[in-house]
Amino acid sequence: MEPTILLLIGPPGDNPLGFLSVLGTLRGLNVCRPQWQPRIDWCLQSGGWRARLHLSESIESATVVTALDEWCRERAASDDYQQLGDDLPMPASRFQQHQRTLIDHANRVSLEFMTALGSDMPIDEAGEMGETEWRALGGGQTTCLGDMRKIAVATSAEQIHQSLFALWIYADGRPSMRLDPNDDRRYALRAGNPSDTSKSPLRTMRGANRLAVEGWCAFPTMPTQAEVRTQGFRRVRRQGIRVRWPVWNVPLSWRAITTVMGHPEIWAKRVSPLSRQRLGIAAIFESLRFGGYYRNFTLGEPK
Repeated sequence: MEPTILLLIGPPGDNPLGFLSVLGTLRGLNVCRPQWQPRIDWCLQSGGWRARLHLSESIESATVVTALDEWCRERAASDDYQQLGDDLPMPASRFQQHQRTLIDHANRVSLEFMTALGSDMPIDEAGEMGETEWRALGGGQTTCLGDMRKIAVATSAEQIHQSLFALWIYADGRPSMRLDPNDDRRYALRAGNPSDTSKSPLRTMRGANRLAVEGWCAFPTMPTQAEVRTQGFRRVRRQGIRVRWPVWNVPLSWRAITTVMGHPEIWAKRVSPLSRQRLGIAAIFESLRFGGYYRNFTLGEPK
């Protein structure tokens, strides 16, 4: 059968939500349709970087969406979404107990997801786990795992299709994972009260949020000598916490991408054109994460 290349016209490569949703798409297909040998590269299209999905067989976009929808619903019913409580961080002992169960059952997909959520190493006297740096929800009326579960249950196949194969029109309501720069609704940026959702409702792309959570798996959180850190994130002096990610111009599999994401060249002060060419990197973006327990991310800037 002839191979297929599908343009994912929706997710922008310089948007944290867009990039993560593409990674989540590839992870999902890598698990549920490995026979398609899914790979991703990026190209300049519609004024920005857009991903292309490479498949080894002749597959239509509707078939891809159906496969992703079925897999997402299966994941939503799993213990990863149903048994961990409502928020991050959580007691490290509870996190460890869930991990031990997964190890006993040799559940690699779920274990990979656990490393995306955090590390089981306690980081304080209260015994709290070290959480992912992608966590932007928590406190007040939002909870990271609780809202993640709501999104997982509520996302439809049509919303997945709109997020991947159409330009984003922000047609969906709350909740969101606050990974999109458009989720930043501070007073200083708006004429009215941004917290009054009855007058200014939050609009998002639900399918992208659903897939993005699975995309966190390319950014594992692990202990270092001094702290727990999430791959791709750095605390830059006088500039706060920042995250970097590359886009690449050669088709890469999920395993190849997870290797590239951890390459030291991503955070090199100056990445030479030769180094980028050797790694197949077309561009590198950097986003600032700001806020306290309630966080936001800026649009990625080229580095």
